[in-house]
Amino acid sequence: MTRRTRVILLVIAASVVVVFLYAVRAVLTPFILAAIAAYLANPLVMRFESRQMPRSVAIISTYIICGISAALIIYLIVPVLIRELNDVLVSLPQQLQGLNRYAQSGFQWLQRLPIPIPIGEMTSEAIVRVQNVITTLAARSLDLIFGLFSSAVYMVLVPFLAYYFLRDKELISEALLRVLPTSRRPEAVGLLLRLNRVTMAYIRGQLIISAGTGALVALGLTLLGVKYAALAGLIAGIFDVAPYFGPVIGAIPAVLLGLLKSPSTALWCAVWITLVQQIESMFLQPRVMSEQVGLHPLTVIFAVMAGGQLLGIWGMLVAVPLVATGKTVAAFFLDKLSNG
Repeated sequence: MTRRTRVILLVIAASVVVVFLYAVRAVLTPFILAAIAAYLANPLVMRFESRQMPRSVAIISTYIICGISAALIIYLIVPVLIRELNDVLVSLPQQLQGLNRYAQSGFQWLQRLPIPIPIGEMTSEAIVRVQNVITTLAARSLDLIFGLFSSAVYMVLVPFLAYYFLRDKELISEALLRVLPTSRRPEAVGLLLRLNRVTMAYIRGQLIISAGTGALVALGLTLLGVKYAALAGLIAGIFDVAPYFGPVIGAIPAVLLGLLKSPSTALWCAVWITLVQQIESMFLQPRVMSEQVGLHPLTVIFAVMAGGQLLGIWGMLVAVPLVATGKTVAAFFLDKLSNG
């Protein structure tokens, strides 16, 4: 079989696989989640294996540690969050009435100002749009929550699927490497190892940034005397993973909770969250990411801005890992060329 024929057959086979996966995309979710879970758990499994522990035992030990950690988090944090969420739901009707009074007062105050009619109409439309956005956001949040509950069966399958991904990692890797010529396989393994180090470093950096942002938001709201500060901090940390709109969406609950206390508290909440976001974007993210993935802070800032310019939100989200991956691939081939 000639090289050209081999390439043609590989392209045809890859096309068939892509079409098939697209056709069965609805059932891929648990497998994708299991692959991600296995990838994240693999370093701990390998650490156990380095102590002469059989792989199956190492996987089970990893599951036990993860289960104990999850149980501690549930025992220490979840009751507080549930209590705060329950308080929010119980007092929600009264809180909505208070927010409506603030909105009506602000609208009446705007009407008393000597604003030209076109500007006044634009202001009224802006207020209506903001109310619609808040309503839509709340509805979509509820849909997301119900969607997560309806997908609970996927969560049950994930640990079992992840076990097989972890147990048969070598077999899966060998099967994927068979598509490459034998002489190229060592180089491919070396490149994948480098990419794995960069990916894990990026994940660590993003977790550090999100945890730091959530903790700062919760600390600030606590100092301001805002109720449900832990819940607001958790939401801010989760949404902080998505750049641009993520921090803004994560800030909305904190500002609304501050508004339930007083308008001045809401203003201070907005000021504090803005300060936290500036600290994150200008200092925390560039410094943490540069240390984790080996990129200069200027490169990180430029990558995020360029990604947002080219692809919007998704571009900002994947900019840093793509640049880090490109740098790793380029360094790999440059080393190869320099070594002849």
